[in-house]
Amino acid sequence: MKKILPLISISLFFLFGCNQKNSCISGIKAKYINQSKLDGCGWMIQLKNKQNLNAINLGDFENSPKEGQKIWISYEEKPNMFDNCMSGKIIEITCISKR
Repeated sequence: MKKILPLISISLFFLFGCNQKNSCISGIKAKYINQSKLDGCGWMIQLKNKQNLNAINLGDFENSPKEGQKIWISYEEKPNMFDNCMSGKIIEITCISKR
């Protein structure tokens, strides 16, 4: 019985844990927006509350974002960084997954 319990626990983790739509732990709802019409801006991420995020490492996660593509995102704010766009918080992405 002692050997079966860990096996059942691991099986349940893979069965339910890997099938979740949000593969980013503590991820929040967002979408890609194209802000290239603004000087110094490009692709940004917009949260559900309409707040814009300027990711310094978006290219590490996404090579060709699509306008309005819904995503889950986890990130860290970079309050001491500045950029030319000045249209949202600067962040470093830790996880992105499609939703």
